[in-house]
This record gives sequence, C-alpha cells and structure tokens, in this order.
Amino acid sequence: MKLLKLALPALGRWLAAEWGWLVLLIAVGAAGAVYVAFRHLESDRAALLGFARQACASAGEGFDASSKITKNARGKQITARFPRGQLCAERIAALAKFERETAEQSARVLADHAQETERRTVADRAQRDAQGRASAQAEQSMEQHNATVPDDDRVDGAWLGALGRVAGMREPD
Repeated sequence: MKLLKLALPALGRWLAAEWGWLVLLIAVGAAGAVYVAFRHLESDRAALLGFARQACASAGEGFDASSKITKNARGKQITARFPRGQLCAERIAALAKFERETAEQSARVLADHAQETERRTVADRAQRDAQGRASAQAEQSMEQHNATVPDDDRVDGAWLGALGRVAGMREPD
C-alpha cells in the first residue's frame, strides 16, 4: 500500500511532464485503428462487389452502369441510363417472381392430379365391388340352375344365360 502511495504521485508528475508524447501516442493508436478498419471495409466492399458481379452474371445481366435504347410513352426512341446494379436487381427480382409462380403452379397441378387420382381410385374400387357382387350373384345363379338340370343333362336358355353371366358376358339388350 505504501508503494502505491509513492508511485501514484510520481506517475502524475511524469504524465504532466510528458503529456505531449502521450497525446501523440494516443493519436497514432487511433490512426492505426482507423487504418485497420478502413482496410477491412475495403476488403468487404471488394468481396461484395465480386459477389454482385457473379450473381448478376448468373442472372444474365451485367452489374456495371449501362444504357439501353428503348421507346418512351410516345414511341420515340430514347437512350435510358441505368445506375450500377439496377438492371441486375430487376432481373433477379423477375427470376425470383418466376420461381415463386412456377412453384405455386406446380403445387396446384400436383394437388389437382392427386385429387383426380383419388377420384379415379374411389371409382375403381366402386366398380371392383360392383363386379365382385355381380360375379357372386352369377355364381349363385349358376349353382341354382345346375341344381335344376334334369337327369338327361338337357339345359335350357336360363341355364345358358347363367353360364354367360358367370363368364362375364352381358345380358342381351
């Protein structure tokens, strides 16, 4: 504690005598920090600019400022100037819109197809059940007609009709 009481006044006298050098040291440190921050900023800007150029090239537009000859509302040809990145941003927005709309339409088509498939499945099941019932009835009718066949094995038209139903033939109109 005694050492601290002696060191603090000595430090105060030294700082009072050398305050110019201390200010200079602080200024140099601040300038170094600003320089480092600026270098990081330049590096980030260069990386973002490279990414923007690559993204724009992938979208099919340039990133740099450009001009196009277009027609105004009156039909007169004019040269329209676009700042850097504007045409690219418009193209990327159009591509994103196209992707969204395509995904929505695809989902709609798939949902419609799923509904149609379900409708057909239900109809096929109903037809299968109806055919199963008709087959069971035809088999039962055939058994009944077989039971009525006389000993001489002569059959009539009703027996032949029952046989046709078992074979899956339609009734005559």
